[in-house]
Amino acid sequence: MAQDPPAVTDLLQAVTAPQLWSIAVAFFALLGGTFAFGAFVQSLRDQAHALNSAREIQDLKRAIEALTQQVNVALDERDMLRTKSEFLNRLVSYLQGDNEMSKKLLVEVVSSMWEQSQKGRIKLDRRSVHLPLESLIQGDLTPDMFQLLESNGVPPELLERIKMNADMLTLPPEGVSTFKGDRFAQQSRFANLDAESAAVTVQKYARGEKFEIVKVITFADSTSYELPQEIAVAVHNFRSEVPNVRA
Repeated sequence: MAQDPPAVTDLLQAVTAPQLWSIAVAFFALLGGTFAFGAFVQSLRDQAHALNSAREIQDLKRAIEALTQQVNVALDERDMLRTKSEFLNRLVSYLQGDNEMSKKLLVEVVSSMWEQSQKGRIKLDRRSVHLPLESLIQGDLTPDMFQLLESNGVPPELLERIKMNADMLTLPPEGVSTFKGDRFAQQSRFANLDAESAAVTVQKYARGEKFEIVKVITFADSTSYELPQEIAVAVHNFRSEVPNVRA
């Protein structure tokens, strides 16, 4: 006849006190290990979530930087187009009107381009000053050109010879006597020769690097425009009067 399985109470009575303590310790150790393992798993999950968040943040930062760069490029292009539009309008007004006001406005807009050229939006190229010998002999130079020549080391006496010859060409009609006319008439036997020598000497001075001024403007869309020399010289003089600025 089969024996009945021992009751739980019988098993408990059969277990000694030290064995109960061992079982209790093992149970709590198992319980603690379970909690520790659960905490470890949760820690791994938190780390994975934090890692994913960090990656998402970096991706967002890169997207923001790219967008900011695109916006800056668009703003630069807008500023360039605005400057180009203003420049062309002023240039057309100057070529059509050729008066002091249109000249002044064109000089101002060209002078404002230096800051954009430093940012690479506009390229400013230098060219030599063009001084035809005939214009020098006849004294056919603007006040701005005389200022440019004198400020860059051309001896004043040479420029006086140029101006003197220009006055000689505007002497009053025969029979009309003025102090100015008489004075230059007395020098007529050598005035033309001296003027030509002075003109040749001025031309030699004007071949140096310091007589290279900004004449060509190239915009970011690769379109280029050459300034009339009168404007280029006026811009150079205008910027030369600003302290610590290279024209």
